[in-house]
Amino acid sequence: MTDGQNGETDKNEVKKFEEYSLFIEDTARLSERRQTVSNTYVAVNSLLLVAIGLLVKDLGATGVWRLLLPVPLIVSGIIISRRWSELLSNYKKLVGFRIIVLKEMEKKMSGIENMYHREDLLYPRDKSGGSHSIGGLNFSDKEQALPKIFILLYYLFGLGLIAALMVELAVN
Repeated sequence: MTDGQNGETDKNEVKKFEEYSLFIEDTARLSERRQTVSNTYVAVNSLLLVAIGLLVKDLGATGVWRLLLPVPLIVSGIIISRRWSELLSNYKKLVGFRIIVLKEMEKKMSGIENMYHREDLLYPRDKSGGSHSIGGLNFSDKEQALPKIFILLYYLFGLGLIAALMVELAVN
């Protein structure tokens, strides 16, 4: 190989490493964005639950209206939480895909530590490419439980309102 060809090969390796580095940074930003989305949805859901509690307890409405006013907030909370769950699922797929691409990039580059492959030794992947939840490291699955918890809370609020409404109607 001539010196010119060797220099060109080195430049290609540098370009590949720069691309790899940028891809890692972009994947990290994507993960940070997912966390920001979760923080926003936790705040919105918390506000909705507080508003539901205030409507039921402190608004001053009486009779059936006291029990019907929170229904739009409960329905909104369920819809919002389902959308949040969909977003988390999409982020998980996107980050997982990027990890696969980063692994492919690692295979093609010489002289680097194949960290993403080494992580698989510590935390093996399942058949679908997802990380097993060994040692509680699979944050994505734990994070995806949050919208389900909020949905459960909304259903419990709804059932409580239905029960209170039935009692209210039976008494009157």
